[in-house]
Amino acid sequence: MRMYTKSINEERAWRSIRAGWNPPRTTEDVDHEVQVKRELDWTNDECTFASYNSKAVNAIFTSVDTSMFKIISNYLSAKDA
Repeated sequence: MRMYTKSINEERAWRSIRAGWNPPRTTEDVDHEVQVKRELDWTNDECTFASYNSKAVNAIFTSVDTSMFKIISNYLSAKDA
């Protein structure tokens, strides 16, 4: 699995599995509560990291059998899957 995910995109997909990924957050509302950013407001770097995570999640999903896929199919982070 490690070598397969490394081959996807210069090892960055593997790093996404190792480090984990969470949607970008912001505190721009009136109450200063931390909220998930809208995807339209993401920076280029945030989009890039999300893309690597998506590639890693896809690699994991295509590598597991049907019963395991049912368990992990709702995960957003490759590290969690």
